[in-house]
Amino acid sequence: VVWPVMSTVRTNAMRNANQANLAVAGVGLGAYAADFADHLPRVRTPEQQRRWWDVNPHMPRSTASNLFSLVRLQYTPEQALKSPGNEHAPTGPLPADAVDWQDIRQVSYSYLLPIAGRNEASSVGVVLADRSPIMLRLLAGEVPDISENSPNHDGRGQHMLRGDGSVIWSTEPRTQYGDHIYLPRSVEQAVEFRRWQMGMPAWHTPELRHYADVFLGP
Repeated sequence: VVWPVMSTVRTNAMRNANQANLAVAGVGLGAYAADFADHLPRVRTPEQQRRWWDVNPHMPRSTASNLFSLVRLQYTPEQALKSPGNEHAPTGPLPADAVDWQDIRQVSYSYLLPIAGRNEASSVGVVLADRSPIMLRLLAGEVPDISENSPNHDGRGQHMLRGDGSVIWSTEPRTQYGDHIYLPRSVEQAVEFRRWQMGMPAWHTPELRHYADVFLGP
């Protein structure tokens, strides 16, 4: 009798903690944008853009290093970027001279990657979300399931921080307009075409009038 109750309490506590973390990060992103001409954090050089998954505490290569700059520049407390659903999230203070996490497994939230030279998200897009399961599967040598939800919530769903500052919960890794938040548009189109070839029903096709391609990583 007690175990299901405790499991529900733990699940709700984790959801509330991650929702609060994304809300705090949203405030930090807003403050950063106010100080940097409405731009979101971007610390990588163009040459480093292709290594967005390469988490290195001494070199700002990854997309996570962009988000990490909120902590480094004191726009967001470091605890707000540590999910209780990530068993690899560091428990102690981060090194003072670090420019990124120690390892990709420590990254708790997936951040917006630049698309076609743009580095901002529309109000209907997503800036930040619970960490992507796709890169974790790939790095483990496993085949990813594009319908899988974030491991932060044991695959039940993920929170998404939208460009307007609101935090929403979704039980599938897509925006309300059908855009997959962990895949670039080119991959989404390839998947749709393959499903069509196999005679399978299409996934949620994005409504073009609202389309804002979101690709979060790592």
